[in-house]
Amino acid sequence: MFDTKHYPRDECKRAALFFLESISSGEGKTETTYNRQPPRKCLPDLIPLRNLHLIKVTSEQLHLVPGKALRRHCCDIVSSSSDTTMDVYIRKCKDDELIAMHS
Repeated sequence: MFDTKHYPRDECKRAALFFLESISSGEGKTETTYNRQPPRKCLPDLIPLRNLHLIKVTSEQLHLVPGKALRRHCCDIVSSSSDTTMDVYIRKCKDDELIAMHS
């Protein structure tokens, strides 16, 4: 089964796309950075999420235990020092957080 969305011919009406730019790890954490290439022919007011250019995702390194099921993770959107960057922190879910699967 495929879940497809309408892909507008008009570049200005398409969803924002972010591409993997870099991966780094150290000090028990992993950081991935996603960069956006904005549409070329659109007026600034017509570009979706026009101010957002970079997404940084940080998480603790995942330690897999053989024979143990993977746990779901939760995330926080962290305050960023820039209006053009979104910082996301992936973490273990807390006991009181609800986790739901959509079908």
